[in-house]
Amino acid sequence: RLLSAIPRLNQAKDHPLVPIEGTPPNLNHELKNCGFCARCPDAMNICAQQTPSLFEVSNCHFSACFKHDPRFGKR
Repeated sequence: RLLSAIPRLNQAKDHPLVPIEGTPPNLNHELKNCGFCARCPDAMNICAQQTPSLFEVSNCHFSACFKHDPRFGKR
């Protein structure tokens, strides 16, 4: 979702921006879960219970998402 919300230089100027629905978490408080889970259409139960760790998906590509973590399986 975050990557799809970024405007691209090669897109037409009238191409609509893709919004991220919902409200970001309050960063004045420590996150005890995935800060994006309330706005993620692919959120799983674990997303609301734990903060995902950053791990390497492939050479120079990292993710902090349970969906991409092989320990939790892809949906």
